[in-house]
Amino acid sequence: MAVAARLPIDRVLERAHDHVYKGFETHAALVKELTRALGRPTVARLTGVPDLKTVTRWSLGRNQPSDDRLELLRNAAVFYFALLELGLTPTNAEQWFRGANPALGFEMPVDVLHQRRYAEVAAALGNHASD
Repeated sequence: MAVAARLPIDRVLERAHDHVYKGFETHAALVKELTRALGRPTVARLTGVPDLKTVTRWSLGRNQPSDDRLELLRNAAVFYFALLELGLTPTNAEQWFRGANPALGFEMPVDVLHQRRYAEVAAALGNHASD
């Protein structure tokens, strides 16, 4: 039985990027999907907001995240959808964001993303893809 070849990690990230930037009609739709996938506490931690209600207001379109927070949300969504494309279940992808990652010095990807260390998270994702 032949095993389907995986796409190179840069292609996986490109496809996930296209999905995030073209697949959501509104910022609220993106936040709603990411909140459904990762949970409000993780989204709040990612964006540095102390109140979970802020995340809810963003997902309902009542308020809009600032541009810098929207950047964080989009980048997190790219990595989330890339993980799905690499074959992780939604639950495993969510856990990847909150787990101590050896490729990141045992930091959680959500915290590394919050610090805007995107290249390091991409490398950790690539590391995961090669396993």
